[in-house]
Amino acid sequence: LVPHEQVPDGKAAAEDTAIYAILTYMIPLENIVLSGMLSQLNYIRGRQVKEQSELEQEEMAQIASPLFDLLKRLVYETTEVALDQPGINLQF
Repeated sequence: LVPHEQVPDGKAAAEDTAIYAILTYMIPLENIVLSGMLSQLNYIRGRQVKEQSELEQEEMAQIASPLFDLLKRLVYETTEVALDQPGINLQF
């Protein structure tokens, strides 16, 4: 699995598969509601994937993990600034 920005010249080989992962979220907190969308384009090198069912659970977790890490950071930093107190840590 290779993030898009690490693909040389943005070129994928014919046997590679591009996967666009999208995470839409709505997190209601005591004083505010955080909502939005995060996305990341990844490539699976040397393998054609036609259906989601062809991916193992571990592979799907590997694709989603960077988005959840980014969401944790965004929530922490946003709540820290918006609430003027230590940020909220999400636990998954």
